[in-house]
Amino acid sequence: MIQTIPFHSEARSAAGSRAAHRSNGHAGRLVVIAAVLVALLVGSGAIMLFAGDSDVYAADMQPVNHPAIVVSSGESLWTIAAVYKSSDETIKEYIYKIKKLNGLKESSLRSGQKLLLP
Repeated sequence: MIQTIPFHSEARSAAGSRAAHRSNGHAGRLVVIAAVLVALLVGSGAIMLFAGDSDVYAADMQPVNHPAIVVSSGESLWTIAAVYKSSDETIKEYIYKIKKLNGLKESSLRSGQKLLLP
């Protein structure tokens, strides 16, 4: 009885597993490349979203000149608002605008303090 030894099948199995390993390696590289490209696209999109059009809006905006006063002794936001507010707004609304424009968190003022008026 003659026995046949499958030399070629073992060689083919080894070659097949090497080819399979190589194709998995290529797929892994493609995944990495795709991930890098997606990250670059997302990053550039975020930059364009948050910084891209800022010059367009800045060109349309004109600087606003607000009149300024110097606080005298005994003056308060209430007394200043009563003098400078327009007739169609309340004193409270005008005080809110003064505080917002000047970045004030408190309502107390100091003598000599400079305030911008809306």
